Amino acid sequence: MTMTTKTGERDEARESDEVKMARESDEAEMARGRESERERESRSRDDVEGFTKQYDCAKHNA
Repeated sequence: MTMTTKTGERDEARESDEVKMARESDEAEMARGRESERERESRSRDDVEGFTKQYDCAKHNA
């Protein structure tokens, strides 16, 4: 999308800044998504390890 000024001139510098800001925002959003995905995987792994330890203890005590 090309911006135009009041005089009708194309304002490509402004356009590229807006596109750049949008891209940086998208990249930051994706990075946050990857971090939260890693946190979920870590919690899931911890849950499985905890369950396995509980199961092993219960099996040993039975």
